[in-house]
Amino acid sequence: MINNLRDYLAYDPISGDITWIRDQGKIKAGAKAASKHNAGYKALRLNGKAYLAHRAAWFLHYGYWPKQIDHINGDRSDNRLENLRETTQGENCKNLKLSVRNKTGISGVTLDKTKGGYRVTLGRHFARYSNDFFEACCLRKSAERAYKYHDNHGKRT
Repeated sequence: MINNLRDYLAYDPISGDITWIRDQGKIKAGAKAASKHNAGYKALRLNGKAYLAHRAAWFLHYGYWPKQIDHINGDRSDNRLENLRETTQGENCKNLKLSVRNKTGISGVTLDKTKGGYRVTLGRHFARYSNDFFEACCLRKSAERAYKYHDNHGKRT
């Protein structure tokens, strides 16, 4: 990775924008350097190398490359400093948005057609059944608190 990104780019921690410090051919100084990537993240290119903007923002602000970055509010294009946190892979998984395949509206609660109730899961740590949807939701939310999941986990963005 290029450690001299600061020679080319500036980061505004309030807006989350990364801009060019000087002209880059047809691109003028002050222009935004990152654009939306197909996975929802912003990315930029410098000297033929691609960088995810949230990782570059962290480097530009703190001076080192993080192992993992979490977008706290779940919006992958929101690179404001207040929305970024350095984390581990395990901690990052505790702040996932609700899957588009989820049918119950509650992360980790699925209808079990064979038993006629609801299956409640929380990774490998927790698996219970309940015939009552409300009870299943309460079991899941209690487990999320016990295992220190982020408040935003399971929300739609």
